[in-house]
Amino acid sequence: MADYKVSVDVDVNSSELDKLEARVSRIKLETPEVGVKVNTEDFKKINKIIKEVDNKGVTVKATVEGVNKLGKLQTQIYSLNKKGETEIKTRVVTEDIDKAKTDIQQISEAYKKMTSEINKIASMKAELVGLDKSSKRAKDLTNDIAESTDKVKALKSEIKSLNDGSMPTDMARGYKEAWANVSKGIRDAKTSMSDKSDVSNIKANYKEVLDITREIGKKKIALVGLKESSEDAKYLTQRLKELEKAKNAINTSKFTDAQNKAIKKLESKNSDNLAQAQAKFSDKAIAQDQKNQLNEVEGKYKELLNITREIGKTKIQLLGFDEASNEAQLLNQRLTELKDRRAELSSTRYNLFNESQEKSISSAEKDNAYALEKAESKIIINMYRKGYNCMQITDITGVEEEKVREIIRTKEWETQNS
Repeated sequence: MADYKVSVDVDVNSSELDKLEARVSRIKLETPEVGVKVNTEDFKKINKIIKEVDNKGVTVKATVEGVNKLGKLQTQIYSLNKKGETEIKTRVVTEDIDKAKTDIQQISEAYKKMTSEINKIASMKAELVGLDKSSKRAKDLTNDIAESTDKVKALKSEIKSLNDGSMPTDMARGYKEAWANVSKGIRDAKTSMSDKSDVSNIKANYKEVLDITREIGKKKIALVGLKESSEDAKYLTQRLKELEKAKNAINTSKFTDAQNKAIKKLESKNSDNLAQAQAKFSDKAIAQDQKNQLNEVEGKYKELLNITREIGKTKIQLLGFDEASNEAQLLNQRLTELKDRRAELSSTRYNLFNESQEKSISSAEKDNAYALEKAESKIIINMYRKGYNCMQITDITGVEEEKVREIIRTKEWETQNS
């Protein structure tokens, strides 16, 4: 067969048939006629005749457009190859064009349905993000996604079957972009979930920082006035370390300025409250110290007063006992202890005891002297009446002999003048 070149140029004058170069190959071709002349007998009316020669002058092409004898749109293309002097005539009739239009409409409708299903899948997959997979809603969405996916596959197959086994280029690109949008929607949904989770975490962290800060303030105030060695102080100190560690471990980098300001304000309030507590304790400590001093002075006063009275009683008890007797020795020992303690207390009493306390002690000492003198007189008189002479009474009682004589004379005079 001789070499020849076929050039097909179809102008169907319809905007709906763009992107349909692949469809042209499916249009019916009548038996080629070989000749050198353009045959216009098939046309009832000629609308346009176009003659073209390629830039190498090798191929001549004539295109005739018009209405045939049946009143239908028709296009005939004549191509002449000078080398082989072969002419091929191609005729396109409107029946084939109508069929092409119908296929294109079906493809367009199928494509719209397919992209609609893909959009539905995108929405459902985005909603599925964050749902519990075991929940009823998640299961329903999973089933719906599977159904829509099957529909997309079926529609894609339909488009391919109507387009010689492949999707039109623009539709293939749109199909790819639609699925890319599905993936993007899932990513956006996850990002949104992550953002919501971040907001929730920030709120929770902020609340925890406030709670810990308040607790730290309370614990510091509770420590005021406690001895470091006490169990309570040790517990509170350890607890404060734990709270500070927990507070420092919380991520505060995403806190708002308002949140950070609120935390600083609370910390400042804690400092003020601590300072007030320390001041109050200091005032109380001073007052307590003063009270303790007063109590100490009062205690020393009472002790000194009691010792003074006991000394007086002990001296009276010693009267009439032989100094060598056990009773006298015990009483003398006790008297020595009392006098030593009185000396210790007396060394700190000055500038501490008030006037009333000093008077009470002086009064007790006078009472002791009076009671002792009265007791001595009674014992001396009784011994004198029993026949003891002054010297013997002095030896027994320890009272000076001159004083013994004075007591006896005074008693006799009182008896004579009574």
